Amino acid sequence: MLTRAHFDRGLRLDQYIASMTRNREDFRAYFVAAGSALSPEVLSNFRRLPAPVFVAALVEDDNLDALRDIPLLGRLCAEVTKLTLRLFRPHTHPEEAQALAADAGQSQAEQRALPIVGFYSVEFRLLAAHVQRLPALTGLMEKRRAEWIAAHPDVQDAQAPWERMSPITRIRLTCALYSLSTAERLYWWQQCLAAWQSALGLTPAGKGLT
Repeated sequence: MLTRAHFDRGLRLDQYIASMTRNREDFRAYFVAAGSALSPEVLSNFRRLPAPVFVAALVEDDNLDALRDIPLLGRLCAEVTKLTLRLFRPHTHPEEAQALAADAGQSQAEQRALPIVGFYSVEFRLLAAHVQRLPALTGLMEKRRAEWIAAHPDVQDAQAPWERMSPITRIRLTCALYSLSTAERLYWWQQCLAAWQSALGLTPAGKGLT
């Protein structure tokens, strides 16, 4: 179980960005772009939270799911004072990583399914968890993968398990999956924001947790 002491050992967003060894400029660019998903209605809704919420996120600099979603989460927490964010890397915060993953129902072997985000009450009761990506968005990724495989019949290992693909096939497929257009990224972020609002008991009418 993640505790307040664990949480306080995490990195603030600025500390995390400063310590990134990979993808720092991409992270900053996504942080700026994330403002397009934060409509006044969405921000107003989060600001109606009846109590502070502590947000813990388990990330890695080179994890592409984290690189897409954490800048949005960071921008949201920067805009909403009731949300306090701390970030953790598995290799530098092993105790906190294990506690957060366990709270989210992930075994140690599954911690590679990053990011893992936990939303906690003031008493550090887990309110909600978000692991890797939403089911609907996983479907979108699977569709993109199927389309890429169908379009590249010459790539003999395209349908092989990830660990059995050649490095060049993995790179090509990764680019195809994660190179979202501006419209696709906005849609993705809007889906995340809707899921986070729902998980925290927020509705368009502004009703929140009790």
